[in-house]
Amino acid sequence: MKCYVVSPEARGDLDRIWDYIAERAGIDTAEEFIWRFYESFCSLASSPAAGVVVRDFPDGEMRKFPMGNYLIYYRAVRAKILIVRVLHGKRLQHRAFFEKQ
Repeated sequence: MKCYVVSPEARGDLDRIWDYIAERAGIDTAEEFIWRFYESFCSLASSPAAGVVVRDFPDGEMRKFPMGNYLIYYRAVRAKILIVRVLHGKRLQHRAFFEKQ
């Protein structure tokens, strides 16, 4: 059973990350890197409180968790977690989070 749901915005983030890595390091490296995200998603679903609460976002239930140079934004939804966004840590987080894709 899947322990998480990936939002359309997060799916787009992951696609762009894959494209970036594949272009620079190759398809195999990109695939391996993206799988690390999915492993992190399952870990977060097992321990939803692992991330830090993001206080400056409208939804008080939003959390973030680092994976390498990236931040995974998520929140608990019923018995699963919703992966909301996956953003590079050097981006202006609030602006990038609400940016239209």
